[in-house]
Amino acid sequence: MTVDGKDACEYVVDLAQQKGATYAEARFEKNQNNQFVLKNGVAELGGFGRSSGIGIRLLVNGAMGFASFNSFDKQTMSTAVSEAVKIAKASSDLRKKPIVFSEEKAYQEKYAAVVKEESPSEKDPEEKMSILFDIDKNIANLPIPFRLVFLMDSERKSYYINSEGARIEAFLPRIGFYCLLTAVDPTRGAMEQAYYQKGATGGYEWIKNWELPDFIQEQAMILAKVASEGVESPKGTLDFVVGSNLAGIIAHENCGHPSEADRILGREAAQAGESYLNHDKLGEKIGSD
Repeated sequence: MTVDGKDACEYVVDLAQQKGATYAEARFEKNQNNQFVLKNGVAELGGFGRSSGIGIRLLVNGAMGFASFNSFDKQTMSTAVSEAVKIAKASSDLRKKPIVFSEEKAYQEKYAAVVKEESPSEKDPEEKMSILFDIDKNIANLPIPFRLVFLMDSERKSYYINSEGARIEAFLPRIGFYCLLTAVDPTRGAMEQAYYQKGATGGYEWIKNWELPDFIQEQAMILAKVASEGVESPKGTLDFVVGSNLAGIIAHENCGHPSEADRILGREAAQAGESYLNHDKLGEKIGSD
């Protein structure tokens, strides 16, 4: 026998308490995402993803256990709860202090993003591709030999419950746009590249709000002008002003990543490098006021 996501959450939280959990919570999520790609005016392979599952957290003997599953038959759910209880019991022997939650009010609510026009799932794929073709048509006559445009949309439905009475249901549709352009001036041997991104929570009304064909055309003309008329910066040590995008990237790369525990502890060393920070810096101030 299988059940839907809401009933499955109720079932595993009740079962967790029967198996000795003093607290239990379950989160169901159902996601779908779509991606459409146009490269130099030619449609590329898009992507379509569909996923759903439940994660359960619980407390036994003052320790936490976690398990997840994406098959909602009762045998699978029972096995997942048993695994989470087993993990919590094993962890409790290692804890010096039990995990204790603060007293909080349990809410029962529903919320959803505002969709003024169509939700992503309601828009026809051909219409989505036509948006990209309109963008590319506006810049195809410019000296932009490489043009890559993406349109992404997604929908997330979630349901959260806990043993204290909370019941929260949510619906979040999202839409995103990405464009990478390369401008070339062969007479100067100059090349400039830039990317542009947009994103919002809501429906396809954001496509109209962004006015993407006009926006990308304006940016492409600026990029082409930089490639044809840009001058080399002076040499030496200089004071300079950067825009918010670049300032954000500098902070992100030089402060954000190096201060992540994964980097400092070395877990990501093989994939992404190490950090100039180490264990000795714990508790120390590492930045300016």
